[in-house]
Amino acid sequence: MPESLEEAARVVRDQLVASGTTVNRRNLAAGLRAAGHRVRNDRLGHLMRVVDGGGDHD
Repeated sequence: MPESLEEAARVVRDQLVASGTTVNRRNLAAGLRAAGHRVRNDRLGHLMRVVDGGGDHD
């Protein structure tokens, strides 16, 4: 998974939270696509884990 897509997902998550919008697969995908990122539905599960903190492996 490109790091830039994961970073973009975190930015979208922050925007959703700031606007009081629920962070879910649909809203995350819509935000990423609106920002010009191509994202397949099968990658959204991974991205949701990343934005929920489950993707940090440091």
